[in-house]
Amino acid sequence: MLGPENFPRLNDVWRSSDGRTWECLSRQAPWPVRNLAGCVIQGDRIWLMGGFDGVHTLGDVWCSDDGRHWDCVTQRAPWGCRGAFGSLVYDKRIWIFGGLNWERKAHYGDVWCSADGQRWDLVEKHSPWAPRAMFPAIAYRDRIWILGGGNYHDRRVNYNDVWCSRDGLTWEREAADAGWGPRRFHSSFVFDGRMWIAGGAIEPSINMNDVWCSGDGRTWRQSHRCAPWGVRHAFPCLDFQRRIWLLGGYSGSIAGSVVYNDVWTLETAESTGGATAGLKDP
Repeated sequence: MLGPENFPRLNDVWRSSDGRTWECLSRQAPWPVRNLAGCVIQGDRIWLMGGFDGVHTLGDVWCSDDGRHWDCVTQRAPWGCRGAFGSLVYDKRIWIFGGLNWERKAHYGDVWCSADGQRWDLVEKHSPWAPRAMFPAIAYRDRIWILGGGNYHDRRVNYNDVWCSRDGLTWEREAADAGWGPRRFHSSFVFDGRMWIAGGAIEPSINMNDVWCSGDGRTWRQSHRCAPWGVRHAFPCLDFQRRIWLLGGYSGSIAGSVVYNDVWTLETAESTGGATAGLKDP
């Protein structure tokens, strides 16, 4: 993990209604600077959890209903200090999966959930999927899905398996080899009735900009071999105004050596009046 002297973390908050014009809500939020945190929307609030400040792994939980004012729900959640974990909202609860502790070089395969961000239940201590970090988790067809990931401290260890669960306790492996190649720091989203993955990094430090989709988690089809937004990893994809929004990310052989602040959209046929869906810079 690169330290703050050569990879500064931030704690600012921005918002936009169109992806072009952005308003800074806070230059310095009350939570410590960080990257690779979990962030979800639940109960009309933004929830920020864990991550890394460049020196320490964090285990705090914060929430806000406007992006300006933040409440610290807990300084140390029972799931401990971790980052680069999967997170989502499912069944009206916040869920986290796996991740890693930088100082201990420990990777996890556990599952936790919470209705309020303060009281957490350990759903499963040792899931059947290998302990991992740097993977997306999404909700699709009334199931939780985790897709790929890897070991942060060994770039040779990456996964392209697909697992799903209805309750976080019992897991089914839908694909041992999904076809899109083992990777980490990729993004995933639900669009047009299917699951999608995009970009990420493969061994040893090759950044990707391919896009794949599946309707069942078993069979995957490549949609874009080279998407127009260029190779990158560790970028978010958000669902907003009937579009998928891709924001920034990193590239280069060293984490953060190339940093993007571009914005791209994937539009549905409905939002374009029947036009073919595609990625474009807004």
